[in-house]
Amino acid sequence: MAAPPPAHAAPHQLVQDESYFLRLPNMAKDKTPLRVGVILPFSNSSPATRNLAAAMMKAAELALYDSGSRDIVLMTADDSAKPEEAANAARKAGIPWVLDMAEHYPAGMRSWKRYNTNPLLNLLVSTLRVPDLIERKGVSRADGILVVCEEQKDRLRRQYQIPSERIEIIFNTPNRTRFINIPDKLRNPFDVQFGYHGMISQDRDLITVLRGFDIAAGKHPSIKLDIAGFGESESDLRKEIATLRHSDRITMSGPFTHADVDRLYTGIDFGICCCELSEFSENAIANKYFDYAACGRPFLFTEQGPMIRLMEHIRCGIAYRGGDPEAAAK
Repeated sequence: MAAPPPAHAAPHQLVQDESYFLRLPNMAKDKTPLRVGVILPFSNSSPATRNLAAAMMKAAELALYDSGSRDIVLMTADDSAKPEEAANAARKAGIPWVLDMAEHYPAGMRSWKRYNTNPLLNLLVSTLRVPDLIERKGVSRADGILVVCEEQKDRLRRQYQIPSERIEIIFNTPNRTRFINIPDKLRNPFDVQFGYHGMISQDRDLITVLRGFDIAAGKHPSIKLDIAGFGESESDLRKEIATLRHSDRITMSGPFTHADVDRLYTGIDFGICCCELSEFSENAIANKYFDYAACGRPFLFTEQGPMIRLMEHIRCGIAYRGGDPEAAAK
């Protein structure tokens, strides 16, 4: 990735060095690659411009696009910048605005506990559907949209009539050397470790996983389960674990950082990628699918559209019917 622009550049200067632009094919009707630049966040810039610049720089690390060149894409992906502000700032600077839409965010918000349990937030999110209105405005103004699966692309075309040529699918695959230090796993049939790593929220359907594990643990005394992460449903999981017959073989190891990932993945035999079957999960593919595959850890996953298609290619997971502990136990 190219080094950041020099700090002494003139106010409002738009970076023109070729190394700061992406050539992203198929985003324009004439197939001419877009050039996506950086607005430098100087102190006398407008708030919208500073928000856009900060969001673009923050997203840069996550937006590397392996096209066989040094080119990168910088896209806005920051809650602090409203879509119209970001779009206006981009237009003013004369650069295209590319929107990161890794997930169906309005549907996600409707599935999260903090929005379901607060009457006012539930009214805004589920009844009045304010996030959908914001999404509509954002996608209609974006020059390009990055998604992670066909289902999300189809939804944007169907729901907002966004032309196909403005939407690109980019998988969240790790760099080939990312997990090079994780050794191959020599499985011990008398000590089999399952692991979940990520947010602990209602939409992850971890209750089904816990109940399924408890059923399986009654037949297989060698299996163990560790849940690493944190989130709004952590207390619900602890209460559920306390009711299970084999709770002594379930641990919750708490929050983890990026530096802990290699250690956590090294310690498991099988990963777990679980989710509720919903509009939210049907329009996304989680990073963990690619992470587990890249480091040689097969995984258990909820049977849903994007993953069934993906598994035709990577073939390293076993699907179970979401919401069904008996199916998970098998």
